[in-house]
Amino acid sequence: MKPSKVSRLAGRPNPGFNKEVSDTEVESYFAQNKLAQQIDLDVVDNSLLPTRHFHKKYTDSIRVWVNESSTPQSEVRDAVENEVKDLLRFEGIDMRDKTVTVPMAREYIGRKVRYGRLVEEASTRASQLFSDKKLRTWYHTQINDELQKVVGDRKKFYEIVNKNIHKIFETAYIERLHMV
Repeated sequence: MKPSKVSRLAGRPNPGFNKEVSDTEVESYFAQNKLAQQIDLDVVDNSLLPTRHFHKKYTDSIRVWVNESSTPQSEVRDAVENEVKDLLRFEGIDMRDKTVTVPMAREYIGRKVRYGRLVEEASTRASQLFSDKKLRTWYHTQINDELQKVVGDRKKFYEIVNKNIHKIFETAYIERLHMV
């Protein structure tokens, strides 16, 4: 939503804002930067990249080990051997298993981090749904509309339910095959 030409405060003009922005200007904002593509970050998939709250969950030594990188801090390099085994055991990875590799551990931790984010996002959305009356009303209206589509037709109802159950089991089966 674009601001109006007049500000909310005493009807004064809103200085310096151009409402007439062309579509090409908007698209240029999202265009890939050619210079940014030349920067090599030397990052592998599922790396543990430092973020604002990163230090609360993962130590520097586990980040160095999982990312297969190095650090100029000798204390971190020395702590890798001790801290990595403990943290990986806490995460559910047994380093005594000779088949465990660094990329395998990195992928496992990456999946665990992504799943944690999904759970956090679902929790946030649920709390928004429960606290916002308009959103709750819209949600119940949508549910009632969907129920009205299948209430009269039992065969269609069981067809939809069985199709969704089949999809859930198929996805779980394929995911399980990938983990073996």
